[in-house]
Amino acid sequence: MARYHSAAAIVLGALLLVTMSAQQATHAQQVEPQTQPLDLAITNITITGGEIVEGDNVTTTATIFNNGSIPASNITLTIYLDYLEIWNNTGIAIDGNSSSSVCHAWTAETGNHNISAMLSVNGMPLPDTMTGWNLTVQAAPIGDVPTLVAALGVMVLAMLLPTLTQSIRRKRIK
Repeated sequence: MARYHSAAAIVLGALLLVTMSAQQATHAQQVEPQTQPLDLAITNITITGGEIVEGDNVTTTATIFNNGSIPASNITLTIYLDYLEIWNNTGIAIDGNSSSSVCHAWTAETGNHNISAMLSVNGMPLPDTMTGWNLTVQAAPIGDVPTLVAALGVMVLAMLLPTLTQSIRRKRIK
């Protein structure tokens, strides 16, 4: 009877080992294959025009490059003005080893500004893609100089004319 128990224990042990191996093999088949990490970068930023003046319609173009060999999708480009989000474009898709350019138009305001851009994928920010630059926007001109000088001359004359008239009358009266 002891042999029977020993043989049964060996058979049970073998069954248990086969079952565990089958479970591990099934689990290994269910694990998703490793994918390459995305390698995205903002490689170029351009702003239209030379000197930007208050009220100008400015177009910012960002070129996004996928350095990886696999396609990347659900990319979002976010543009910030003085660290506040002013615009984002979602759903960008780029093939491997390819680039895509994205444009955004906005109205310039006077002052020194920090403009930055960053990418995210599936809603997860990619801080390594953050890029930024400084931009100075000039105040809008008031008008042309000759007109301004002429207007100033008329105002000065209008203020001084009553005083000159009174002075001339006093001299005539004496």
